[in-house]
Amino acid sequence: MVNDLREISRIAYSFKASKALFVALELEIFGRIASSPKSLLQLAAETGVAENRLGTLLAALTSIGLMTKSGDHYRNAPAVQEHLVPGKPAYFGDYFTLQTDKFI
Repeated sequence: MVNDLREISRIAYSFKASKALFVALELEIFGRIASSPKSLLQLAAETGVAENRLGTLLAALTSIGLMTKSGDHYRNAPAVQEHLVPGKPAYFGDYFTLQTDKFI
């Protein structure tokens, strides 16, 4: 049972974390940093996304624990490295992508 406004807000805004995940999968962010950490500048050049917009996405991904930031370089979290990097044996990103495509 929902007892206060904070719980309602958590429900209302929880989609933002999943949206960040789906955009990262679409831009192949996790695969781009799988072999070595990269900076915002490097990722912006590779993806063609404006630095300010990509910086917002990377901040969101870091805040929800999907990646870490050391200095100005981003790295995948351990579970992301195992399950969301294309080509890995336990890759699961295609499942998420197929699921979200069905709802759009």
